[in-house]
Amino acid sequence: MGDFHPSASGRSHQVNIHGDHHGPIDTSTSHYHGLRLSRRVVLGGCAAIVCVLTLSLAWVVSNTEKREHARQLAVVQGPGGSQDSWGPTRLAFRNDTRPETVVFNSIEDNPAYGDERNFMRARKVGSKDWLDQVALEQGAEYEVSIFFRNDSTDRDAKYSRMLVDGPSVARSDASERLVWRTHISASNAGPAEVWDTISFSNPNQNDIALRIKREPRMETDDLREEVSVSKYSLLSDDSIDGVLIGTSGLDGTVKAGSHGRVSFTVIADFPAFSFESQGRAKGSGEWRSGIVVGQGTIVEILLRYQDIGSMEQRNVRLKNQLPEGMRYIPGTAVLINGNNPDGITVSDVSDIDIGDYASGGAAYLEFEAQILAPPCSQLTHLAAVETLNGSRRADLPIRVSGSQCP
Repeated sequence: MGDFHPSASGRSHQVNIHGDHHGPIDTSTSHYHGLRLSRRVVLGGCAAIVCVLTLSLAWVVSNTEKREHARQLAVVQGPGGSQDSWGPTRLAFRNDTRPETVVFNSIEDNPAYGDERNFMRARKVGSKDWLDQVALEQGAEYEVSIFFRNDSTDRDAKYSRMLVDGPSVARSDASERLVWRTHISASNAGPAEVWDTISFSNPNQNDIALRIKREPRMETDDLREEVSVSKYSLLSDDSIDGVLIGTSGLDGTVKAGSHGRVSFTVIADFPAFSFESQGRAKGSGEWRSGIVVGQGTIVEILLRYQDIGSMEQRNVRLKNQLPEGMRYIPGTAVLINGNNPDGITVSDVSDIDIGDYASGGAAYLEFEAQILAPPCSQLTHLAAVETLNGSRRADLPIRVSGSQCP
C-alpha cells in the first residue's frame, strides 16, 4: 500500500468573503486660508498712509473670515486617525453648530450616539455592550452595527455608499487581530470618504471563520421598515464601490441631518472533528483501543469520525493501512452515516471518500481482518481521516498472544 501519509493537514483555508479593495487612505486635516497680499504690489503702488490702511483692512478681513468659519463649524480638532482606528484625521463638530457642507460622521457630541467618528461597533448577540475589539468565542454569534449621518444643516449627500472590507478568518493566535474596516463616501462630501474599524481576536486553539448569519439590513429615521442590503455589494470581493445607502431607501441620497444604521450578524464558525480506531475479536462484546488476540483470529475494526465543530466539512476521506501479518477480508467493509443509516458495503478500505458532514454529523466504518502474524508479534493498524481543515491519525496496537511470549 506504500507510505501512509495523510495528505491534508495544517491550518484551515477559508474563502475571503470581504476582500481588501482599498490601499492606504490619505489622512489630511481640513484647513482654511486667510487673505494674502503681495508686499511688492502694496509697497510699490501706494503711499505710506494708504499702505497702512490696506494692510489693516487685509488683517481685519482675514481674521473676520477665520472667526466666522470657526463660529459656523464650532471646530474642535479631533484626535488623529490611524489605520487601526478611524480616519481620515478631520475636523470634529459640535451637534448644535453643525456644518453647512456635506460631511459624514464628524459630530463629537451626538446626544443620541456620542462620538460619530466611532461609527462601527460589534457585540455578542445577547450582550448590551458595543465594542471596538472583540474576543471571539467558538460558535458564538456577533452583531455588527454601522452608524451613518450626514451632518450638514442644508445639503443632501449624493451617491452615498458603504463598503466593508477585511479578511474573514481569525487565526488561532491571540496576538493577531482580524480587522474589518467600513468606508462611507459621497460624491459631494468633504472629506470624500470616512472610515472606522473593529477588530477580532481569536484566543482559541482552532482557526475561526466569520460567516454572515443574518443578512445586512438598513434602518433610518425616514423608513418605516428595515430595508435589505445586498451582502455581495456590501461585503463581497466582487464589490469595489460598495452599496448605495440613503435615508429614504437605497438611492444614494442621505438628507441633511438624517441618520441611519446598517447591521448584520456573523457566526464564529470553527472546524473541529474527532476520530478514533478500535478493535475486538469477532463475536466478542467490547470495543477496545488496543487488543490481544491469537494467531488466526478474525478481528473487527471500527473507525469513528464526527464533525464536532460548527462548520460543514466536505470531501472527508478515511484511510487504512494494515500491517504485514494482517489481511483484510474482502466484502466485510460497511459504512454507516446519515445517508446510509442501515449501512452500505464498500469495496476498498485503503482510501474512501465518505462525503460531506454538517456540524454533529458522524460516520462509522467497520470491517474484518485476519491476524496471520506469529505469536508474540506486535502489530499496529494505522488509520487516518482527512478533511479540508486538517487530518488526524488513530493507531490501533495489536499483540498476538502465545504460550512462549514474555
